[in-house]
Amino acid sequence: MVDKYNNLYIGVKVNAVFQGSYEQMETKLLTAAVVGQLPDVVQEKFEYMDLYKEEGLIPPINAFITEHDSKDIFPSIYWPGRF
Repeated sequence: MVDKYNNLYIGVKVNAVFQGSYEQMETKLLTAAVVGQLPDVVQEKFEYMDLYKEEGLIPPINAFITEHDSKDIFPSIYWPGRF
């Protein structure tokens, strides 16, 4: 999937890196946060998002989600002001 994306979008390079279990990845992400080297994109468990938000490590996404788009997102995952 990553190779297909990279071939489709020239000039954008995605480097998929397996980071172990979610718990192992969480440890690595928290360490990266401490030294200011978080990745641009990560697949994370929803349960951990509040920690990153409270620490100011993830920007709000509300400005990027239109009212129309919000209808495609499960209410339990997204509500304005949360993220």
